[in-house]
Amino acid sequence: MGSFANPYIICDSKEQIKEIADAGRDDGMKLVAKFKEFNTTLDSKNEPTCVYAPPQGIVAGESEDMGDSTAQSGQRVHAWAVHIGNAAGEWHMLYLEARKEAAPSGDTKSGAI
Repeated sequence: MGSFANPYIICDSKEQIKEIADAGRDDGMKLVAKFKEFNTTLDSKNEPTCVYAPPQGIVAGESEDMGDSTAQSGQRVHAWAVHIGNAAGEWHMLYLEARKEAAPSGDTKSGAI
């Protein structure tokens, strides 16, 4: 079992992660708006369907490519849905990977998310 120090978007389903990543294709604020929509939608346990929290005591399983998206900061990123779980249940986590862009000099750089 492991934990993450930083918070991530964690949802009940991979489909919700996909909708959030897709919402951010061209605008990071649309990604945030879609997360907030799911965060205020309650599931069958009367809990938010998506939360923003550091995953604690979890095991990570498969990850699935969700394509390119945009972080809240406006930085272009690559989105992944990571299947996570523990004895309490299973969820999917949105992992945003900084894209390596070609700089004018031909060098590549990767910025913080």
